[in-house]
Amino acid sequence: MQKPPTVTSPPHKNFPAPVTNSGSGNFEKGKARPTLKLHVGFSLSCHHALCGVKKRMRQDTDISWHEQWFAAYATRERAKARGDATPLDLKIRHTQRVLDNARAVITEETFMPDTARACLLAALYHDIARFEQYLRYGTFKDRESCNHGLLGVKILKGEKCLAREKDTVRGAALAAVGLHNRFALPRGLPENVGLAAWVVRDADKLDILRIMDEHLSGPMPYCPTVVLSLPDNADICSRTVIEAALAGRVAAYADLRSVNDFRLLLGTWFFDLRFPASRNRFILDGHARRLLAALPDIPPYGQAKNFLLTLFEGQGARLKQDGIQPPPPGSTRQRELS
Repeated sequence: MQKPPTVTSPPHKNFPAPVTNSGSGNFEKGKARPTLKLHVGFSLSCHHALCGVKKRMRQDTDISWHEQWFAAYATRERAKARGDATPLDLKIRHTQRVLDNARAVITEETFMPDTARACLLAALYHDIARFEQYLRYGTFKDRESCNHGLLGVKILKGEKCLAREKDTVRGAALAAVGLHNRFALPRGLPENVGLAAWVVRDADKLDILRIMDEHLSGPMPYCPTVVLSLPDNADICSRTVIEAALAGRVAAYADLRSVNDFRLLLGTWFFDLRFPASRNRFILDGHARRLLAALPDIPPYGQAKNFLLTLFEGQGARLKQDGIQPPPPGSTRQRELS
């Protein structure tokens, strides 16, 4: 902790003025000690305040009850699957990784305790509707089924699992769940709602990159549901997605026509990440680079591919030079809070 600044204003009746060195190496007798007491008292009060903040953060970010509730809900819903339940297993793992990513963000950022709690609850519950969506429609494509963000809000209200939370925490978490899958967040959101939604969106994108990299870069055939059942045909492309990449803006799901479009769209997510910790992890994890590397070097994808890879390589070099390394997922549960 930094030493408090030297007082230069006239002395208050309760605090003697600080004493300067007389040049002999000794402070004037009887006057240095009160200033020392002021500094020590200031430091102790700051220490106690910091301990109080950490204790409250530790309490407010403990959502273990909710994690247990979600695990039971997921088990119950998965048991209803009549066919292949693998996509639901992916969503269960995805939920835990998104929660880990959200913890990493709130560890790096300075959030009020209630806002931090809302962020974690929204991360945990953001995809709760995916179970009902898949069981009812057999797909995760919202355009062919339902808006899983809005359905998630309905499920959470019906299950009443957030009933014991503060109104502000519950409201921000529900709003973030309902907004997390929007192409863009509306303007004018309350600060706590906006922060919770941005944390979930960043955390969600980072883990979707992992999932897509594992499936599309792996040796085994991937599950069509993971790539939204898009055709893996090199002759099919979306000029709109390519133009978005070249313009340095995020592409839209609605414009996807093929798996290669999806690869390129994932690379554009860099432009939509809100927090520095999220952008650093995007670069250093390397998922986007591997996904883009599989695109052809020739038109129509070559120019957009090279543009994004050059950008990411430059960002990576900067982070390496600065010595920045992201913490591995899951390592932030107790860091700075214990």
